[in-house]
Amino acid sequence: MKNKFTPGPWHINGVGQNDYRIGICSDNEDVAEVVCVDVCKESRKEKSNARLIAAAPDLLAACEQALRLPCFQTDFMTDDELHVADLLLAVIRKARA
Repeated sequence: MKNKFTPGPWHINGVGQNDYRIGICSDNEDVAEVVCVDVCKESRKEKSNARLIAAAPDLLAACEQALRLPCFQTDFMTDDELHVADLLLAVIRKARA
């Protein structure tokens, strides 16, 4: 059974009224909010976290699409290809857990 995610794309909606929250939204609804440590001005770390969260649907789709590449559709993968396939599967499982 697939998880019901808020459909992407997601984007950063901006900083909240008190300048300490960064909103992440889809076209239809709020997805997440990053709370800034410095209430006077959001830090680079929180902005980076918000950008990473906003990219999550695209990153998941890229992982799923990468596993469909011909190099991953064979029984004769190299050690490097096996390692990458394992990483991709682990990321997908983590996102869908």
